[in-house]
Order: sequence, then structure tokens, then C-alpha cells
Amino acid sequence: MINKEIKIVKEYFNNIVCSSKTIAIVTHTNPDGDGLSACIALYHILNKIYKIKTEIIMDSIFPNNLKFLKPEECIINPYDENKFFDTLIILDCNEPERLDTNKKIFSKAKNIFIIDHHIIKNETINNDYFYFIDENAVSTGIMLHRFLDNVIQGFNQNDKRLYANCIYTTILNDTNNFVNKNTNQECFTLAGELTNYGLNPAEIVYQFLLKTNLNYLKFIGQSMSTLALSTSQKIAYFYSTLTMLKENNLTTQAYSKMMKWTKGIANIEIQVSFQEYRENEFRVSLRSETKDVAKIAQKYSGGGHKEAAGFKINGTLQTVIKTVINDIESFIK
Repeated sequence: MINKEIKIVKEYFNNIVCSSKTIAIVTHTNPDGDGLSACIALYHILNKIYKIKTEIIMDSIFPNNLKFLKPEECIINPYDENKFFDTLIILDCNEPERLDTNKKIFSKAKNIFIIDHHIIKNETINNDYFYFIDENAVSTGIMLHRFLDNVIQGFNQNDKRLYANCIYTTILNDTNNFVNKNTNQECFTLAGELTNYGLNPAEIVYQFLLKTNLNYLKFIGQSMSTLALSTSQKIAYFYSTLTMLKENNLTTQAYSKMMKWTKGIANIEIQVSFQEYRENEFRVSLRSETKDVAKIAQKYSGGGHKEAAGFKINGTLQTVIKTVINDIESFIK
């Protein structure tokens, strides 16, 4: 069942919380500042206010740029086929194939609650699950706050501050520090409200968006040196490889939020990034202010938002670039 009405969402949440002794929280593969920050915020609500045994399940290494959210205070484990939960809550994702863990985890829980703001495909909807989906929401963190705003009053001041840091990070992540097209009144209003809980916006911007090292900047320079235009000159694209990462002693975590470097190029309709995760395996990120790039991603079994989407593709670098850019050229004609 899909629902956007907050009253019904609150009732469902309260019902599953009251009937659950164990809860697992999961987000999407390559956990980011929206999905993973929302997981941490929800973890503390369930663990400290509702006193429920809760785990965040993720198979990835925790991202360095989110360690200021104190993951050491959470129970975070990889998938364990021998564990069962009363409830599974999925944040910032609505497709089993995109989870940052084994999709078999769906069979390990009695209740499935999905909270997401991405476009949902009709063929992926399961009528046994409860979906809180709002494609117009700025971030999953904001969606959480809509039905949990009263609950957090039970936190002490330190926990309120951590919660505020988590939710603010979700906003920064999905608005690119309030510059993306999706930035709206709700996120500005909530940002102001979060300062009442101890949020220091400048500190979070530094920790999440600015704090870096020399090797990372060299890697960005290498990637940006590949920047090129398509034949129509309406598509700007660049690529990053495992060799670049190795030369700079970095991991694939360095791929996070790279699209910000090409945002704003004049007269460009779509920006594309090709990122190598394994030999001949690439993840493609798409951004546009004017085109529905989710339609392009769906062709490759990917997804996302109209302005920001992505997918995986296999092949050599040059073959992948040629195939994808040619498809996008046909799409924008």
C-alpha cells in the first residue's frame, strides 16, 4: 500500500513499533548523506525513545565523510542470513536490487516499511508492504521528520543535536547545499527549526562537504581533465577510473557527489559521469535541469529523480561512453 497522508503513516509506524521487539534499517547501495544519515536518525529514535533492539544493516564500508554522525554509537552489521526481524524499514530506496545488502533480507521480517522519494516502478510494488512515497520530497530525512517531529522531544539535548545534524545532512546531500532545483520552502523552514536543537550549519557543511585532503583534489583534477562535450555540444561528460583512485590512494568512496563539479556549465542540457567500480563495470550518473534523466536511466534498469538519476552498465570505458552518449543524444533530439 502506498500512502502520503502523514496521519496514516504515523498510525502505521506506531502500530509496527508497538508490535516489534527487533527492527532492521537498510538504505541503498553506495550509502549517501540522505539514506545513511536518515538511518542513523531513525536508529536513535527506535533505540533510545522506543527502547527497541535496532540494527542498521549495510554491507558497504561506512563513508568517511559521514563519520561525524558518530556511527560508533549505532549497531551496524552486514547481512546475516540467520537473523530475523519483526520489522524491516528501508530508507531512500524502493527496489530490492538496489539495497546495500542481500535482498533476501525481505524474507527475514514480518513487516516491511519503505520510506522513499524516488520514482517507484509499478512492477516493483508489493501489496504486502507499506510504502510512504513522495517523489516531490527534498530528502528522505525530511520525510522522516514529517511524522517523527513530536517524538524527538523525548531526546536529551545531545541526542537532539545529533538528530538535527543527521536531518540537516540529508538536506545538504539532496539539495547540494541548497543550490539544486528541488530546494524549496520546506527544507529552509526545517533547517531553521533544526538550529533550535543545537544544529551548527557551518560545522556540518565543513564536515560533510568541505573537509578533504590533497590526494582527493588531485583525483578530482584528473577526472575533470577528461571532461568533454558530445557532438551536439548539449551533453558534458567525464570519467573516473580505478587507476586514478589507485594512483591517489583512494577508494570508490571518492566518487561521492562528483557531479557538483560540472553543475552550471553554460548551454549544457545533461551532465554525465562514468565511474569505474570494477574492471569493465561502470556506474553512470545523470544530472539535468531541463530533461527527465530518470527516463534514460530506466532504459538501463536504473532509476532516480527527473533531475538526478543513475544506472550500472558493463563494457570497456570507450564502448560504454559511446553507447550511453549516443543514446542520450537521441533522447534529447
